[in-house]
Amino acid sequence: MNCKGMAFSLDYTEDRGHPWAIDDLKETKWVTAASVGACMTCKTANLIDIYKDMGWKYAKVPLTELYPKMKHPIVCANCHDGATMNLRVVNPAFIEALERKGVDLWKASREEMRSYVCGQCHAEYYFEPETKKVVFPWDEGYLPEQTYAYYAGNPAGFTEDWLHPDSQAKMLKAQHPDFETWSGGVHGKSGVSCADCHMPYLRENGVKYTSHWVTSPLKHAQASCRTCHDQSEAWLLERVKTIQGNVWQLQRTAGQTIVAAENSMGINVGINGTVPFNPIIK
Repeated sequence: MNCKGMAFSLDYTEDRGHPWAIDDLKETKWVTAASVGACMTCKTANLIDIYKDMGWKYAKVPLTELYPKMKHPIVCANCHDGATMNLRVVNPAFIEALERKGVDLWKASREEMRSYVCGQCHAEYYFEPETKKVVFPWDEGYLPEQTYAYYAGNPAGFTEDWLHPDSQAKMLKAQHPDFETWSGGVHGKSGVSCADCHMPYLRENGVKYTSHWVTSPLKHAQASCRTCHDQSEAWLLERVKTIQGNVWQLQRTAGQTIVAAENSMGINVGINGTVPFNPIIK
């Protein structure tokens, strides 16, 4: 198992949306007494108050000590100013990452903010070893090779997310680089925001509004895809599923290749963590 030795190998269940963020954090097996406050950065709207009171010191505080302060999961306030309902970003890690890239959030357009509010959490990150501060590794760029080049410099002494117990290889876990993938993809380059597809515009009784059912565009392809694409809904769904299938197969092949390499070195790991697996790579 390629993730053997890291916390997510203990428990990685299906996500169930923003309202469950705190419950899932408390219930998952990979959170232990040793878990630090940084783990709740993208799990609660109370990040705003906690960071205001403690600054980055919260990141190193035991997570269990912050539970009483975490009264709300991810809610409206994570993305909207309570007084004006304007879109806003509250994650300090995202704000600092864009500042290092010379991006002024105060000058961002509403369309840009429709991606920034998502990207503030749906992104790759790491914890600084000493401070546990959350950092987004974007200084060299958003592409995988640029992120890897950034990590190769051992920023703040960071060398790996975890050490594989069988191969002793230093491992990096791509957390959930959605913002990076969007930035380098055709939609991001074409000026299409995250919300355009995942929270499309709808109309009811002549009123236009943004859907807040944050889910896969495939569940409402007519509203999310066909606003721009003139192909049939069936064609679009088949196209997406084909791309997803190809990506999954490449990922699977890469994983099997790593396991085969470990087995060839006498490291008997197996594709499921217990049974040896010797794939034929085509």
